[in-house]
Amino acid sequence: MAIITLLLVRVLRIMRNTKIIKAQLEASRYMAGYSETLMLPVTVLSTFLGVALHGVQNARPGDELMSLEELAERMGISPSSMSAHLRYLSANYRDGKPGMGLVFLSDHPENRRKRTFGLTRSGTAVVEHLEGIYLKAMR
Repeated sequence: MAIITLLLVRVLRIMRNTKIIKAQLEASRYMAGYSETLMLPVTVLSTFLGVALHGVQNARPGDELMSLEELAERMGISPSSMSAHLRYLSANYRDGKPGMGLVFLSDHPENRRKRTFGLTRSGTAVVEHLEGIYLKAMR
């Protein structure tokens, strides 16, 4: 019981900094309103953030490009789930339904059986907006 009480006290101390919590809510509202037809589940948002961190837009000359399978492993999900998330985030979801247009997929330059990924201009704008929300909260 003492451990639970100690953890609760620590959580309450952390939550006193409501700026971070408010920033998270603002970021969630922004992402929820990004598409009128598609919802953005937390797992898909995590994939989007993974693309923002590990996509081709961050590769330096000579770097090995990360494949869809490698991103899936790093994020702890199956490659098939990663593929579905990336389709959802790309311009074309499935069966002619539009996706969110935030990421692109392309063939890996060294292995055509693999796919690489990156942010579109819209995706980059979303990341910049989210960064602004969090930077404002940290001031």
